[in-house]
Amino acid sequence: MGLEVPPRDAAVFGPVSIPRTRLLSVILHYAKLDGEDRAHRFNARVTLPALLRRYSSPEGRSSTFFGFMSQGAIVALAELNAMAANGETELAISVLAPWQNRGLGEAVLRTAIGRVCHDDGRDLVLHVNAQNKRMVRLVTRLGATRDGDQTDGRYIFPRT
Repeated sequence: MGLEVPPRDAAVFGPVSIPRTRLLSVILHYAKLDGEDRAHRFNARVTLPALLRRYSSPEGRSSTFFGFMSQGAIVALAELNAMAANGETELAISVLAPWQNRGLGEAVLRTAIGRVCHDDGRDLVLHVNAQNKRMVRLVTRLGATRDGDQTDGRYIFPRT
C-alpha cells in the first residue's frame, strides 16, 4: 500500500475524537503503517486479518481513539485503554510515515497527557521498544519516568 508524501502545507485537523462508528478508519490507518511502524505500535508484525480480529473482539472494542485527520483520513492516532484495576490508562501512538517529523506524535502525546493525567486523574502508560529511539526521546523529553527492561520500556506520566 504505497503512500504519497503529502505537501508540507496539507491541512491537518485535530485532535478530534474518533467514534466507534469509524473503527474501519482506525483499522485502515493501522494497515497503512509501514512494517517497522506497525511493529513498534503492536510490538509484533500484525496482518490486516489480525487487525480485523483484534478490533472486532470485546477487548478491541473497549479502546477509545482520538487523532489528527487530513483529507478524511486518520494520519496520527492515539489509542487509549483504561485499566480499571490499577488506575492507569495505556496509550499507543501511531503516525503514518509521510506525516512523521511534523510534530503530530508530540501533539498526540501532549493531548493524551492532558486528557488522562490532568482531566481524568489517571497515570498514563506507554510501552516503548528501545529500538524506537524517536519515541524514547519524546517521552523522556516530556517528563515520563521509565520502569521496565531494556526491550520493552514502560514509561509513566503520573496523574496530576
